[in-house]
Amino acid sequence: MKKILSIFMLLIAGFLTSCEGDYYTLNTNLLDMEFEESARLRIENLDYSDMVRWRSSNEFVATVDRDGMVRANHVGEAYISAFIGNDELVCTVIVDPIITLYQEPILAFGRSKGYILNEEWRELIEETPTSLWFYDRDVDDYTYMFKYNKLEAAGVTVDPRKVSSSDLNLFLDERYQFVGEDRTTLFFERDYFGVDVYSDRDGIRILYFELGHRSSSRSKVELSEKNAEAEIVLKEIKAKFTSNL
Repeated sequence: MKKILSIFMLLIAGFLTSCEGDYYTLNTNLLDMEFEESARLRIENLDYSDMVRWRSSNEFVATVDRDGMVRANHVGEAYISAFIGNDELVCTVIVDPIITLYQEPILAFGRSKGYILNEEWRELIEETPTSLWFYDRDVDDYTYMFKYNKLEAAGVTVDPRKVSSSDLNLFLDERYQFVGEDRTTLFFERDYFGVDVYSDRDGIRILYFELGHRSSSRSKVELSEKNAEAEIVLKEIKAKFTSNL
C-alpha cells in the first residue's frame, strides 16, 4: 500500500511540474523607456525547445528582435507580443520624450473650424474665414488652416531665441522620421501625417499636414526676408539630420 501511495505521489508531483513548466510569463508587462533606449524581455519557465515569435504592434515606436531585445524608436506607445504555440504574452512599451518644446497642435485633419475652436484650449488671438491663430507662452503661436471649412494644416511658430539647435534636433528626431530636405525645408513623417520645418519672417515654422495632402498654404518668403536667427538654427539641424543618411 505504501509503495502504491509513493508511486501515486510521484505521478502527482510529475504532473504538477509539467503544468508549471508550461506556464509562461514575461519578466515585465510594462517597459517605460526613452528615445533610443534598449531593454530585454525574457520569458520565465521557457524550455530550450520552445519556439518563440516576437512582434511589435507599432515598429515606428518600438521594435523587437528574435531574442526579445526591444528598442525605443520614437515617442509613443506600442505592444510587444511573444507567441509560444497558442500562448501570447504582451508587454506595453511607452516611449517618453526626453525633451518637450511644445505640444503638438490638434491634428484632426478634415474636421471643421467649429471643432477646433471647441477643442483648442489656448487663447484665440485671430480668426479669419480660412484660419485660426492661438497664443501660447511656450511658442509664438499656433495656426490652423482650413479649406472648405475642413482642417488642411496646422502650424507652430517657434522663436529661435528660445530654442537651441540641439534641443530642436532631439525634439524632432524622437518624434518623427526624417525623410529628406531641399534648399529651404526639412521633411519628416509619422503615422498619418507629415511635418515640414522651415523658416519665415517670424521664426522657425513647423507645419503639420495629412500625408498625401501637403498644404498649399505654406508661406512663401524670400530668403532675404526670413528670420536670420531661424535660418542659423535650421542650417545646424539640417547638417545633423543629413549627416545620418
